[in-house]
Amino acid sequence: MFYPPLLTNGDLHTLMTWSGLVLQRPNRVDLVPFCKWLREFVVTELERRQSDEIIETSMPVLPLDRFSPQTIAHVAIQMHCTSKETESENIGEFADALLDVVTVANLLHTETRKD
Repeated sequence: MFYPPLLTNGDLHTLMTWSGLVLQRPNRVDLVPFCKWLREFVVTELERRQSDEIIETSMPVLPLDRFSPQTIAHVAIQMHCTSKETESENIGEFADALLDVVTVANLLHTETRKD
């Protein structure tokens, strides 16, 4: 779980577009589970914003227990790059928050791995 920074509708559109582009690249197969999660997150947030009711945002849960170690590693690399390369400060903060969660998962995986 993490508290997402405030993302504009434009930021959400950018994240949705990016995740769709990644899903079209066959060499990015390890990012598919993450991109599917990201698309679900964006759709849920857009629906919440368009609702007539006042609905408080919930803390997203990244399902790292369903991600392979390779996916977790690729997400970490991608979020690091996204954080440094985006023109949107909000997307950079979002990528940093995701990177924190993924880094902890990566560390837990290496600590519990038996050689």
